[in-house]
Amino acid sequence: MPLKEVLADIARWQAGGQTAAMARVVDVIGSSPREPGAAMAVSAGGEVAGSVSGGCVEGAVVEAALEILGGEREPGVISFGYSDEDAFAVGLTCGGTIRLFVEPVAEPVDSGALYVALQQAIDAAQPVALVTVVEGPGIGSKMLVREQGDPLGTLGNADVDRVVARDARGELEAGLSSVRHYGEHGEAREDTMSVFIESFVVPPRMIIFGAVDFTAALASVAKLLGFHVVVCDARDPVALRDAVAGAGGPADLTIVCVDVPGCEGGAILSTADGGTVIFFSMATSFSAAALGAEGLAADVTMLVGNGYVPGHADLAVGLLREHAGIRRLFERRLAGSGHGAGDPDAATMTP
Repeated sequence: MPLKEVLADIARWQAGGQTAAMARVVDVIGSSPREPGAAMAVSAGGEVAGSVSGGCVEGAVVEAALEILGGEREPGVISFGYSDEDAFAVGLTCGGTIRLFVEPVAEPVDSGALYVALQQAIDAAQPVALVTVVEGPGIGSKMLVREQGDPLGTLGNADVDRVVARDARGELEAGLSSVRHYGEHGEAREDTMSVFIESFVVPPRMIIFGAVDFTAALASVAKLLGFHVVVCDARDPVALRDAVAGAGGPADLTIVCVDVPGCEGGAILSTADGGTVIFFSMATSFSAAALGAEGLAADVTMLVGNGYVPGHADLAVGLLREHAGIRRLFERRLAGSGHGAGDPDAATMTP
């Protein structure tokens, strides 16, 4: 579970007078049940939100978090790997190593400047990176970096802030979260301090045309894969384009799965340059899709899983009537399917 999903629980605990700690996966080596950025929060009362390993090491992490909140342990990075005795004890046998940074949440989540700005950026679908010192001088210090403008917060040194902000924007552009190492004043190829750069990027958008049973299943899977899903009526291309733009579009992936004619133009108009349109509808016109994309000068990839062209049934039957070789091939396949000359269904399939 990402950090943004546990902030509400931390705010609730803090509002109730409890302190809280959080653990985040900052690095993985080899196979791991969670990627960097996965987070778990623990209240002083032992309540838990989120997950950092799918259940493998949660118990040990909760214990470490409570020790930090109780002053019995310093904040820092803890590791669990396949060869570690502790890892076997808590069930981490996936073959990889995970490194987690566990720290107390010192700033109020619902009113602290950094967390409020982070939440606002996420809500507004604006890319932002949260930088945290996880080892070395200033451990626990944080800085919020946007695509443009000055960072919010400091890591304790102006030179470090400048260098790390530059690198954080590079990670943000690539959509990556990783640990980087620096010297005391931001020097490269040194290991005096380690910082975790966690990127919060805008999720790709998927537009699904048609609210049918298939749509519900597709939307559920798409959300699990990280897509922002929009389900819509596609019969008015211009209105659809405007609605998609208002929802943060155009879309990276558009799927048409409703048997309603005339969806081709709306699907193309609602898809970003370089995006993909998948037509999975018997009402799709190949010619309307192809000529529509050309007429709109749309730089999109189109995949047509179903569809028709005007007179396609007459064309198919005409091929069987006019070409003896195609007819023989059809008859062999028909016989192989179990429909013989004595089968009453065979008569209905004779052109």
